[in-house]
Amino acid sequence: GTQGYSAVFDTTAYETEYDFSMVAGYDADTKSVKRNLSVTVSKADSHLTITTDSMDKTYDTNAVSNPDVEKTGSSKDVVFTWYQKVNGIWEEIASAPSDTGSYKVVASVEADSNYNGTSTEKEFTISLATNEWKTPLSINGWTYNEEPSTPTATAKFGNVVFTYSKKEN
Repeated sequence: GTQGYSAVFDTTAYETEYDFSMVAGYDADTKSVKRNLSVTVSKADSHLTITTDSMDKTYDTNAVSNPDVEKTGSSKDVVFTWYQKVNGIWEEIASAPSDTGSYKVVASVEADSNYNGTSTEKEFTISLATNEWKTPLSINGWTYNEEPSTPTATAKFGNVVFTYSKKEN
């Protein structure tokens, strides 16, 4: 902001070389010039850098973690806002994503009394994971007209759905 300050210049050493009598604020008794000065100090810029090299990952059911950031300037906390690209348009989402897709995170810090706010962003992708069997498909045989056996299998991701056919493959 702008502050006013009283400034005094001692003219004693210069009295023989210069005539200060016409200078505004000159006092012949104290041999000084007194002025009120206005000093304006502008806010400095904050700086924010996302230091995480890559946020790309393969789907694993877990949400993406906040990236690491370096902040200088503002004393306010860094806030993360998440966006998903839908049909080429960035749409804000409520929290860090966990599903496959294209995303970006915006790290921002608000201004404080001495520093301006700033923001930076990083795009990333959560790609499809390769699913695999945790427990392979199995079923016990049974005889015609008996209660059919129940198949079992579990996958790393998703629910297993069983279908039957009277033809192989």
